[in-house]
Amino acid sequence: MSIDNFTYGELKEIARIFSSACEEKIHPMVGKYVILRTCSAGVHAGELVSQSGSEAILNNSRRLWDWKTPQGIALSGVSQFGLVKEESKIDTMVPQIAITGVIETIVCSNIAKESINNA
Repeated sequence: MSIDNFTYGELKEIARIFSSACEEKIHPMVGKYVILRTCSAGVHAGELVSQSGSEAILNNSRRLWDWKTPQGIALSGVSQFGLVKEESKIDTMVPQIAITGVIETIVCSNIAKESINNA
């Protein structure tokens, strides 16, 4: 088979297939306040700027060092119900951070966002 035997329509279809395969997909949680759990950098909360595979960028990020949530025991509970401030250790906010090794991304409720930012 030679490229000379393809029709113009077939060449357009091939170009469409390859161009869509190369397009960068925007993560569905971009722009939302999330909690990221990583395999070695701990747990971070902030606004998701981008995420591709296990790499992410957060704006206005805080590291969650130790937490207690009013309902539940895991990050799922933190993401929905926030923190018990007096029993949690949350670090200083940084304007932007690039994180590798992301293994979990969880969207936060407004209650959780306020709780984390006020800790």
